Amino acid sequence: MTRMLLAADVQDIIKRHQAQIITSLKDPDISIRRCALDLLYAMCDITNAKDIVEELLQYLSTADFAMREELALKAAILAEKFAPDLSWYVDVNLQLIDKAGDFVSDDIWYRVVQFVTNNEDLQPYAVGKARDYLDKTALHETMVKVSAYILGEYSHLLARRPGCSPKEIFAIINDKLSPVSPPTIAILLSTYAKILMHTRPPDPELQKQVWAIFRKYESYIDVEIQRRAVEYFALSRKGAALVDILVEMPKFPERQSALLKKAEDTEVDSAEQSAIKQRSQQQMPNALVVTDQHPPSASVPVSQPGPVKVPCQNFEGSSPDQGMAKVNGTVYKIDAQPVPSADLLGDLLGPLAIEGPLGTTPSEEQNPISGYEATPNSADALALSTLTEESDAVQACISDYQGC
Repeated sequence: MTRMLLAADVQDIIKRHQAQIITSLKDPDISIRRCALDLLYAMCDITNAKDIVEELLQYLSTADFAMREELALKAAILAEKFAPDLSWYVDVNLQLIDKAGDFVSDDIWYRVVQFVTNNEDLQPYAVGKARDYLDKTALHETMVKVSAYILGEYSHLLARRPGCSPKEIFAIINDKLSPVSPPTIAILLSTYAKILMHTRPPDPELQKQVWAIFRKYESYIDVEIQRRAVEYFALSRKGAALVDILVEMPKFPERQSALLKKAEDTEVDSAEQSAIKQRSQQQMPNALVVTDQHPPSASVPVSQPGPVKVPCQNFEGSSPDQGMAKVNGTVYKIDAQPVPSADLLGDLLGPLAIEGPLGTTPSEEQNPISGYEATPNSADALALSTLTEESDAVQACISDYQGC
């Protein structure tokens, strides 16, 4: 009883604040608009899904371009999760495609096709809506795809509707053919073949028009379109046998929605990112302390780039615990004492460390080096001549530092 009362109280709170959150979608601050969108998505359920989705559809026309893809995806997910009936679901997704086609992923219209194919009661309604959208002068290519696909499969269900004869439907779809991309052309060719299949008795004039298009695309640059045009032209000449070959698409197997899976993956990714951020914030104080530490006898602080060590090169006059490094023609003497493991800069530059050839000795006797200066010798030149582009970049950074 207590749980039921708490649930009712939560619903009352949501309804009281829903109007205020919807108003926040028009706030000048984009961060507030994003928060309002996330809140509406989180608070949606079967009782308020219609109102929230309709508000999102209205907001879609004026929303920032940076938010439209996320907005369209969330509206599609809510429509699928909380649809009171399938016809409303089809309406919502066709409106999404019509208003924000550039920001609607293929997963959305794929899912519409799956629902229409798997529900026979929905097919007459969906094909009627698809036919109505094709009357628009400005139509997004994604809408051409989904409308052509549905009409190709179920246009025969509109046979008694005025203006929906096979020839008229073909003419409407064919008007959209020229400005579309190759993937859409392939769908339209399949639609033409399906229209011929459903036209019984055959219409000779319609056949000639469709065959002319097939012959035109037999030499198209895209191989997939060539293949379809050749095959459909050959199949469409088989007469009544075409019905048995180009049967309607079977029902899709039941499986998890790609949209719902994407939503679950997004929620998991957000949780993981929050956990990573929290861990990094907890480790930040220690990292700052470590980077301020200095090696016992380094010539420069760890937080600044220093001369790159040549640990395997031995020079006369230097102790075994010392290494040599050369920067801009000057040889530096570097303490070879082990650097603490907390040397973060050393870890970063480790893959770019310049190493001389193992076990080499200078061919000429060299003078002992006093202080930090000495003249370069042939061994140094040999070592430097094998540097890669990455090591050159490291030395350039060191030179900039020495010049400061």
